[in-house]
Amino acid sequence: MQKHLDNPVLTSDDIVFIDGIHARLHDLAAHWDRVEAACRDVPQTLVHGDFTARNLRLWSANDNTGVVAFDWEAAGWGAPAADLAQLAVPSGRLSANPDIAVYSSVVRERWPDASAESLWRLAYCGTVFRVVAALYWDAQNLSHDWAHDFAGGMHVYAAELDDALQRLGWERP
Repeated sequence: MQKHLDNPVLTSDDIVFIDGIHARLHDLAAHWDRVEAACRDVPQTLVHGDFTARNLRLWSANDNTGVVAFDWEAAGWGAPAADLAQLAVPSGRLSANPDIAVYSSVVRERWPDASAESLWRLAYCGTVFRVVAALYWDAQNLSHDWAHDFAGGMHVYAAELDDALQRLGWERP
């Protein structure tokens, strides 16, 4: 983000905002061990990595209904945080906002020690992961003529990051 601050289409407000989000990300990086700690004792599982509304479809056959996930290019093995991401303002672009209570009831058999609090903490870590990824994707556009539009859109990501970190007990410096 910082290397594009000289783009003439960015307003002074855009630059102040980008500097602020850069500082917030720098603080996050400096204390990343806190995020790692929230994910440390979580059973590893298959993670979709891009669990958003645009990658989900409902299907129905023989009186059964289910969900099918598409676009597995970001899939991997690890803590399911990114797939549990919760957003203050639901957005199909960032997360599907899965129901944590339902998730808890399904994983209880294999993960009996999972408390509601630990699952919510994991979900908000997932929000942090998704926002950092979204900021990375959108930062690529700050070098173009349409940079101002993307800088404006990043305000949603900053708000989601602040909300998730606050819910994790991480006050804004």
